[in-house]
Amino acid sequence: MTSMLPPTRDLPPGRHTQIRAELERAVSGRRRLSQLTVPILAAAAAVAVVAAGVVLLRPGPTEHVPAVHITTSPTSAPAVRDTFGLTPERIEAIEQGCATAENMSGKPTMYQFGREDAGPWALVYTDRAVVSCDLGRGGVEYYTFRPSEVFINWLPGHFSVDVVSSALGGDVTSSIPELAGAPGYRVVAGRVDSSVARITYRAEEGRTVEAKIVNGTYVARIAYPSNWGPGAQNVPMEVRAYDAAGNLLGTNAELAGTCYYAPDTKDVVHGEQGVSADRCKPATPWR
Repeated sequence: MTSMLPPTRDLPPGRHTQIRAELERAVSGRRRLSQLTVPILAAAAAVAVVAAGVVLLRPGPTEHVPAVHITTSPTSAPAVRDTFGLTPERIEAIEQGCATAENMSGKPTMYQFGREDAGPWALVYTDRAVVSCDLGRGGVEYYTFRPSEVFINWLPGHFSVDVVSSALGGDVTSSIPELAGAPGYRVVAGRVDSSVARITYRAEEGRTVEAKIVNGTYVARIAYPSNWGPGAQNVPMEVRAYDAAGNLLGTNAELAGTCYYAPDTKDVVHGEQGVSADRCKPATPWR
């Protein structure tokens, strides 16, 4: 797989802003899917512990004096970040480009990148927000919908649902010729703990796909034809998390009905705001 992206077409001044406004008006009449935002904590660094052995000294010229023996306890190996075959310069450009497109504050970090039927995309987090970013869609180099707020230090159990979004097929929005022929898509994304081995996503029309789990995050995307638009909802969307043995760890419906608080501050970081922490479950650190 090549990391080169298709060239971005030059657009007249102000056309990027016009495209964004027209797209948002095109979907403004549709009810956006619920988004569950959940915070997470960056992993703590491992500490090396050094234990010095005891030197035994015995009198007498013929006695051997053993050397000092020092042992160091093993440390946890740092997690290796998947870079998806991209250069550090390209990753930084994507991070800054996607964050700047939404005026996101804080340091952006790209946790996922892909190139499926609906085109190249990236998943970018800061410490308080997340955005799914299309790369080059409709001639816009970094196109995003509104970012979702997250408390990235904490997880509500084993996984979170941070992004739930969709894009109309390009032929549905005929007022935007740059999008002609572009596929539509649905996307869900979030974060996971180390016990999660598999995530499935069932869309409203009943189609089910498996998410890609990388760098402590997951993304599931479904591409649709260029004339697609979300229609009647047959069933509620569903996200299910499983461990390596196939045991169900939780669903998005369970997350929606439960609040979680940060153990260090007692602040509610997932679910209904304003409730007392004693009515919620403790959140767990992420990574």
